[in-house]
Amino acid sequence: MREFVDYFEIHALTMEDVLNSGQLPKTEAYPDYLFVTLKHYNISSDEQGVNFIDNHQISLILSYNHVISFNEYRSSTFYDSILEGIKSGSGIILQKKVDYLAYLLLDKVVDHYYLIVEEMHRELNIIENDITERFSSFKMDRILSSKREILEFRKEVIPLRDSLMKMRNEEFSMIQKTNAKYFSDLLDHLQQVTMQIEILREWN
Repeated sequence: MREFVDYFEIHALTMEDVLNSGQLPKTEAYPDYLFVTLKHYNISSDEQGVNFIDNHQISLILSYNHVISFNEYRSSTFYDSILEGIKSGSGIILQKKVDYLAYLLLDKVVDHYYLIVEEMHRELNIIENDITERFSSFKMDRILSSKREILEFRKEVIPLRDSLMKMRNEEFSMIQKTNAKYFSDLLDHLQQVTMQIEILREWN
C-alpha cells in the first residue's frame, strides 16, 4: 500500500479519509487531484424477511490522467457494467477525459439512490396498511427503524449534494469545461432525491 500511495502521490490525510468509513460525503481539492467520498446504499433482508438499508463507503481520486476508486467492500461488483464498457470500447467513455469516468462512477451511486427512495416508500406503505389492521410492538419497531433509515439516508445525501454543488460551481482544473454539464446533471438528480427524502420525512 505504501508503494501505491507514494507512486500516485496521495496525501496522508486523503488516505486517513479513505480508511475512515464514518466519513460524511465531501469533496476536497489537492494540488494534483480532487478527492471525493460518499456512501453507496444497498437493500438487504434480515432473517424475518424484512428489508433494511445498509451502506458502505466509496472514495474517488480524480487526477489529470487517472481515476482511483476505493471501495469498502472488496468483493463489490457495483461498477462492473462500467468496467465492461471500458473493456469493450462501447459508448463514448474512451473518447472522453478521465473526469467523465469519475462522473459515471458517481452517477452510478446517485442513480441507485432512486431505488433506495422507492424501497423506503414501499416500506412506509406496508407499515401504514398494517397499522390500520392491527397494531403491535413489532410494527412499532418497524416504524422506528424506518424513521432511523430515512434520517440516516438524509444525513448522507445532504452533504453529498453540497459536495457536488462545490464540484459544479468551483472551477477545478481536473474537470473539463465540456464535461461540466454532466456534473450539473448529476446534481439535478441528487436534488430530486433530496426532495423525495423530505416528502418521506413529512410522511413519517
